[in-house]
Amino acid sequence: MESYTIESIKKKSRLPARLDFLQSGTGLVLGLFVWVHIVLDASIILGPRAFNWVSKNMELAFLSDTGHGYPIAVFFAVFIVFFLFIVHALLGIRKFLISWKQHRIIKDQMAMMRHQDTKFMVYTGPDRFYYAFCRSCSSLHHAYPSGFH
Repeated sequence: MESYTIESIKKKSRLPARLDFLQSGTGLVLGLFVWVHIVLDASIILGPRAFNWVSKNMELAFLSDTGHGYPIAVFFAVFIVFFLFIVHALLGIRKFLISWKQHRIIKDQMAMMRHQDTKFMVYTGPDRFYYAFCRSCSSLHHAYPSGFH
């Protein structure tokens, strides 16, 4: 590994560490969102009444006089999650390998570690990004009360 190290006498910037910390934070919030989303979607197992109760509460029906809620609240929640997703993705893009030397380093490290999760993340990360982006755009479109025109 010594052949891959680059020595420098310049003071190292703390910006990459701060950006990593921010990416960890957005990843944590997005992971918690996914868990809550799965649990709330699982309410369909309890029947239509339970699922409708959950969806009405997500639309803040308990705050409206008519009990219909505010579908725009869902749009804003989806927009916030979409924004966090974009920030998380932009922070992750800076870690993409851009040179042959970087590809060689990661390939050598993966061979040395024999860690299956690393291989899984390297090969499936772009697929998951594409799926999440499409799903977020679809959710934004359907969450807006009258749709986009």
